[in-house]
Amino acid sequence: MDDENNDNFTSKRFLMSTGILMILMGMAYIGLPIDLLPDFIPLIGNLDNMLARMVGGAGFMMCYLGYLFGTGDTPKELEQIVNITRIAYDTLILIWNETLLPILIPYIKAIMVPIKAGTAALLNYAIKRASSVDVTAKVLNTIIQEA
Repeated sequence: MDDENNDNFTSKRFLMSTGILMILMGMAYIGLPIDLLPDFIPLIGNLDNMLARMVGGAGFMMCYLGYLFGTGDTPKELEQIVNITRIAYDTLILIWNETLLPILIPYIKAIMVPIKAGTAALLNYAIKRASSVDVTAKVLNTIIQEA
């Protein structure tokens, strides 16, 4: 009798259904307007939202692992969802690579020029400030006083 119960917990149907339930629970909690821990509380305010995201992520992992390693037949509904998702992904990657990416590359390169120049200027300024004797002496004095 125990073997039958253990087989139920390792079946693809159980693992994938539980994973979907966890995903939906995590998404539903994040979508709720009321939190168990209000967000304005410092340090722990977002803890419940992070936990809900972790539950959703664990649900995705449970679905994936159940699909790959679960025992028994894969439910036909979930198999259809996997096939539809695979087709949608392949189509979107094709559209991205052949249509959107060639349009976006010149804009991305144009944005990178000022970002690189700004980063180089900021880095040079930081190096000059750090190499001056006054700044080095202040840092060393602060370290010595705290010790």
